[in-house]
Amino acid sequence: MFARTFALCLLMAFFGLFVMAREQVSSPKTNVDTIDSLLGAHDPTFLAQRSPVSSDLEFFRRVSLDLCGSIPTADEASAFALNSDPGKRQKMIDHLLGSQAHVWHMAEVLDVWWMERRPEKQIKSNQWNIWLREQIRGGEPLDFIIRDILQSDGVQKENRPASRFFLDRDFEPNLVAKDVARLFLGANLQCAQCHDHPRIEDYTQEKYFGLFAFLSRTRQFDDPKSKMAVLAEKAEGETSFVSVFDKAKVQKKTPPKLPGRKEISDPVLAKGMEYITAPAKDIREIPRYSRRGQLAGLMAQGGYDPFARNLANRLWALVMGRGLVHPLDLHHSANPPSHPALLDHLTQELIHVQFDHRAFLKGIVSSNAYQRSSRPLSGAQNTFIEAKSDSGNGWRMMPLRPLGPETYARSILQGTGWTESQKKAMIATAKTESEASEDALQLRMVPQMAPLIHELKSQPGAVEEFDARLDQALFLGNNGHIRNLIASGNLEQRAMALTDPEVICNLLYRSVLTRNATREEQDDWRPLIQKALASKQPREAMREMIWALIASAEFRFAS
Repeated sequence: MFARTFALCLLMAFFGLFVMAREQVSSPKTNVDTIDSLLGAHDPTFLAQRSPVSSDLEFFRRVSLDLCGSIPTADEASAFALNSDPGKRQKMIDHLLGSQAHVWHMAEVLDVWWMERRPEKQIKSNQWNIWLREQIRGGEPLDFIIRDILQSDGVQKENRPASRFFLDRDFEPNLVAKDVARLFLGANLQCAQCHDHPRIEDYTQEKYFGLFAFLSRTRQFDDPKSKMAVLAEKAEGETSFVSVFDKAKVQKKTPPKLPGRKEISDPVLAKGMEYITAPAKDIREIPRYSRRGQLAGLMAQGGYDPFARNLANRLWALVMGRGLVHPLDLHHSANPPSHPALLDHLTQELIHVQFDHRAFLKGIVSSNAYQRSSRPLSGAQNTFIEAKSDSGNGWRMMPLRPLGPETYARSILQGTGWTESQKKAMIATAKTESEASEDALQLRMVPQMAPLIHELKSQPGAVEEFDARLDQALFLGNNGHIRNLIASGNLEQRAMALTDPEVICNLLYRSVLTRNATREEQDDWRPLIQKALASKQPREAMREMIWALIASAEFRFAS
């Protein structure tokens, strides 16, 4: 009963949002950077209520979660806090962006963005994720990756995983057109399939079907020879539409046309020259001119502003907690960015770095805005959610952000010491360098993360949003998987090897929450740790302490 009572007393409310008192460092006197300036740093209210710079450990936990999808180890946190190099933050950013952990994390981000946890049908999700990691590891820019996705037909073995975006949607033309617009252009045009949007003037049927025309000639083809689903495309077929509100049912036609651009004319080909491979029974037709291929080249490049703005907004939201345009798929004139000049700047910056996501993210996480504390100044109001384009007061402090399912799961493995114990075991038994590599470690983590991700993930096809539910709290409190991770991790062993309650308390807090315990927390924990160490089952008591921190609200959020 002692252990359970202790844990429940220490457990912070799972659903609560809080601000934890932390050690503070003085804010350096630096020039206001571009992002701060465009957020409104010349506004007296912004300046008066802007939070100070985050502490070293607050920053280190935040940037590790955002760039690598996991909290750092206790030893890494201690080393970073003790490092007196004034350039250590910038060096850590470079280190994290260059790590294999970042490759895995960014591949997971893109997978959730673009596949939205849809079940695998034609392409194994593992093959798709390996392909994404190869692109990121090789430094492929995001526009090239998206171009490959839009152009892939699933035929070539080396590039077949890229076709998952289309094939695992069964290439249902309306679903594909909707998701291309929503995920790559930030415009949810679904309602415009049947009529002009009743509330959003920008979302018209003509825009929807102009995009649809690039895709309408493509179909999914089940190849009888390879026994695989691939994409085929006709050389003819025009797109027409009628509004459900049009009583006269007048058919309108539209050629391929990107929203905001002029229509595209098909080339005139000599009769009999329309196909590389003409349609026939059990034969995949291949046109000499591909409308879908035109879409990839015209849309996924810096010259098309909606494409670049959508990616810039999504990458900002990835590390800052919320898009400048929110929701992310509702870019339109009636839903302007909270800070239009900043989104313009970020869009041009993404184009300038040629869609290199590492260079782009480096600029954001190096900024004053990103490195501010999540704790407001005394008396300051947190108007982050209500930030308006004319108030200039958004992001005066870093908002609390719930961890995504993969990041939360990987951080649990790290926080319990499971990851470190596995790493040491791999190094001790490895016969080759690859057997002890980061990839090998991440592969070991996948089955351990799966039950946690399952409990926290969104429904297939749904936008990934934080949804704290009772079943999640019950899972954290009662499921044996987390307790098994604690038992098999090395944090319990490291704590049991110590005798000083204060040292034990700081080790637990640094391992799980990436900070030392406050003086008040030390006072609360000291008698409990002493009692636990003197009990007949000290290991069980220590596991309950670790569990209490893992299940806390502070652990569940990035601050």
